[in-house]
Amino acid sequence: FFFVCIAVGVASIVAIRSVIQSVRGALSREARFLLAADMRVQSNSPMTAVVQQRLDREQRAGRITAQSEAIEIETMLRPVGKPGLKMVELYAVQEQFPLRGTMTLQDRLPYSHELLRNRGTLVRPELLAQLDLRVGDTVLLGTQTFEIRGVVASEPGRNMGVFTLGPRIFIDHADLASTGLITFGARVDYETLLTVPDTAIDDLSSDLNVAFVN
Repeated sequence: FFFVCIAVGVASIVAIRSVIQSVRGALSREARFLLAADMRVQSNSPMTAVVQQRLDREQRAGRITAQSEAIEIETMLRPVGKPGLKMVELYAVQEQFPLRGTMTLQDRLPYSHELLRNRGTLVRPELLAQLDLRVGDTVLLGTQTFEIRGVVASEPGRNMGVFTLGPRIFIDHADLASTGLITFGARVDYETLLTVPDTAIDDLSSDLNVAFVN
């Protein structure tokens, strides 16, 4: 009876550890999809030289394997030649986006950053329905016009809060400055997305939290 109890106890511990590892793996994969990266450094002001130097130093040391910048800003979108106005969450991304996960478009079209170059935009399907738009139409963001070049079916990096001000749209990071939207008083979120080796993610997260807070 004693050895049976030991065997049952050991089997229970092994089973629980296996479940915990499976859950942790699933949560890790899901978290990376939600962030579109392994880690994300976020600020409501541009990254300082000190922060960027620290990230570059960590990348040279091998604790960061890739970086990509993104900017999110709430703004108004207006169709060109049509009535209507809509609040949207504008997300300006660089070529490396997404570092984790996959962006998919409607009609099984492949995503490529080339769709965003030279003032292209990708939009959510609800925006098309709300403003009677279609692919190929032109919209106004700030002082700049953009062509709708695709419809997003699923996206990594989406904030999972309950409340959103409007559908998300994507533009090229390089085109954001021409819109004139980043002005005094504008609510802007600056992000640096990172990929990190699994063996370094916990230590790096702690080190960066301490470094950036101080």
